[in-house]
Amino acid sequence: MYLRADQVITVLPVSRRTLSNWQARRLIKFYRVGRTILFKRADIEAALEKFAVMPVGTPRPRHRHFEDGNVISEPVPPRKRRMGRINP
Repeated sequence: MYLRADQVITVLPVSRRTLSNWQARRLIKFYRVGRTILFKRADIEAALEKFAVMPVGTPRPRHRHFEDGNVISEPVPPRKRRMGRINP
């Protein structure tokens, strides 16, 4: 299913300007047929996954290792809190 820009705006909670910026930066895949710009629904959902924010407490990947062409990430250990110096 293909959507025009005005239809995408009604589906997504973004402005027309944001959608245009995403197009210019090639963050969202689009198709040009003549002067009409079309978006695939699956491409829109894939672009939104790039902006997904992980829930609190989920470890972030720290180092990336390549094995057999696959990227393997290691979780980030929690940081130690430093005690502030107390002046007498």
